[in-house]
Amino acid sequence: MNVKIDNTSLKSYVYNEIKQMIYAGKFPLDQKINKAELAEHFNSSLTPINDALNRLVGEKFLTLESRKGYFVREFSVEEMIEFFEIRAGIEGMAIRLCAEKLADEGIGRITSFFQGYDFPLSPEEESRYRQEDNHFHSLIVDLANNIYISDIMNSLGVLAKSYQKGLLRDPEETYPEHHQIMEALQRRDGDLAQSLMIHHHLATRNHLKKIKSM
Repeated sequence: MNVKIDNTSLKSYVYNEIKQMIYAGKFPLDQKINKAELAEHFNSSLTPINDALNRLVGEKFLTLESRKGYFVREFSVEEMIEFFEIRAGIEGMAIRLCAEKLADEGIGRITSFFQGYDFPLSPEEESRYRQEDNHFHSLIVDLANNIYISDIMNSLGVLAKSYQKGLLRDPEETYPEHHQIMEALQRRDGDLAQSLMIHHHLATRNHLKKIKSM
């Protein structure tokens, strides 16, 4: 699919689109990113492609291997542990702010997730659950309406990076945790919502620690 974009915004557009492709798992970890295919996709020269890829190397989404090219960076278990420690603190504060400041419409948007699941999940339902999990946590950060929380999460790409290995805990385990967080939010209990969110992410951190120790 060719994409026509005004040259003045092409560089930013290409960067954001490639970043979204990484988030969506479009590039296999062991496969070199094909710059020529990207240039064809965006109907552009290699210049904005190279600019975007080098920027993503600087943000630690990609690696540049001498004489080989660009690859999606695979994060270690140790790095994943640190991602969830960051998320525990930042998203804990974000959900507290949502409980304290959001109008009912915003509360309703967050608490509309994770409906209609029948366990055990089929592969299709597990994929839908993973997408909802991502959107749920992203929306909480967005609706907290704190520019510094958004800047930290977006500049570090912590949320996206923490999904690289898919769902780290069984949905049957995280599903009730999500609903407990939503129930606390509906009651506008900021203390409880924050505590539950911190526990939610630290439980994944502890799961990763067990994997590391094996």
